[in-house]
Amino acid sequence: MSAHSSKPEDGVNAVAMLADALAVRPWANTTAGGVVNFLNELLGTGLYGEKFGSIAYRDGFMGPMTVAPTVIRQKDDGIEVSVNLRRPQGKSAQQLTNEVNAALAGWQERNLPLANISVRTGEPWLRRDAPQVPVLMNVFSYFTGVKDPKPVAIGGGTNSRLFPNAVSFGPGMPGEVYTGHSEHEFITLKQLLLNLQMYTAVLAELAK
Repeated sequence: MSAHSSKPEDGVNAVAMLADALAVRPWANTTAGGVVNFLNELLGTGLYGEKFGSIAYRDGFMGPMTVAPTVIRQKDDGIEVSVNLRRPQGKSAQQLTNEVNAALAGWQERNLPLANISVRTGEPWLRRDAPQVPVLMNVFSYFTGVKDPKPVAIGGGTNSRLFPNAVSFGPGMPGEVYTGHSEHEFITLKQLLLNLQMYTAVLAELAK
């Protein structure tokens, strides 16, 4: 069951599960066997990096960091494995990069060298002082009936970071299965009309 890397808990990771299924026997550290061992020893079927050295952590608002193997690609000079990390606030980029590199170095000492390692660590994005948030919450409460709603954190790379004071508003709803980022991405007519009502009301309120 596929899931976007921002919400790996919504699916079952085929890469991790295949490696787990292959763990019924030991594998020599050949190129292919090393990939199986790497996936099982550093990642496993968990979601939060508990096996990957000391990288696991969580934030009270943004939640835990998630770790998901996403792509295995056969190349002329070996096998490429891509791992997607979505991290909350709470660690500096340098600290997390050092922890990732330390985990990779430890695994290589026990197994075999890895080639062409690339670790890219971005900054978590959080807008604390956007003045329109009370308006957004009031409009959401009015149209949904949810009492005293609060902002939530998502693991996605929202485009709101491209604009001053912007925050993401919709269209996912609490308690509902999010149907974006799927192989059959869609939105229901009911949700589309509700979003249209809320967006129109927000624009009217902010324009006052």
